[in-house]
Amino acid sequence: MAGYIGGGIAVALIDAPAGATGGGSDEVFYENDQTITADYEVDASKNALTAGPVNINTGVTVTVADGARWVVV
Repeated sequence: MAGYIGGGIAVALIDAPAGATGGGSDEVFYENDQTITADYEVDASKNALTAGPVNINTGVTVTVADGARWVVV
């Protein structure tokens, strides 16, 4: 992953909606973009999750602070 900095296996919900979505009143889907286009930092007091695959644009950095985790599933 170009631009990945961090101590551990990791990847983040960036600009994700506050909750799940779905048809009708269903709330079962969480969606995220497939490309990271801006620098992002996962704070030491947080963890992050991304549904992959995910690409990190050239020149973009994702920083995962010590004690944090970013997981791509």
